[in-house]
Amino acid sequence: MIKKSTTWWSTGITIRYLPDAIERHGRSYDGWSATAKFYDSGFVSDDTDTGSISTQGELGTRYFIRDGETVDGLTAAIDVILADAKKIDIQWGQGCPPTLYYEGDGEDPEWPPPPNWKRIIRDQCTRLGWDCLYTDDNTIDGEVVPDRAQIEVGRDGNPTTICVQWFDYDAPCRPTPGTPKSTPRRPCSR
Repeated sequence: MIKKSTTWWSTGITIRYLPDAIERHGRSYDGWSATAKFYDSGFVSDDTDTGSISTQGELGTRYFIRDGETVDGLTAAIDVILADAKKIDIQWGQGCPPTLYYEGDGEDPEWPPPPNWKRIIRDQCTRLGWDCLYTDDNTIDGEVVPDRAQIEVGRDGNPTTICVQWFDYDAPCRPTPGTPKSTPRRPCSR
């Protein structure tokens, strides 16, 4: 239920790219879309009797946006979501700094990213002053993420340390002060 005091929040904007998305005057253009899912401040606190029920929504571009004369399609798609989100007072980040996500993290065959997609997203995150989850292929926020267990062998040939990388989805998405850097942490959820 929407009340005057309802606070909406979102962790960021999800983008998609589609080559040859738009055809005009016999010519094809690539396009971008942008979507922000947003939520109210209620969480497992619904009260049926009073009608206090948690709600959520989605704000997105209706079509794929092609590059204009002076603005690229991705910037235009993101900026229109930010402008409309401001009109309904969506707050960015909820315990995590906001970020841009690529649909399927670039691994969904239905939404293949364009070449240099991580650089494109990093540039947009820099422009917005947002965090960027996408750095090099094997890093998150600049920290190397092993794709398998690492075993350190001592001088006697026996394993001394076994380190398995995993994401603890109950852990905070950013390290808390005093947490060792090697402590696994999850990426911010969408």
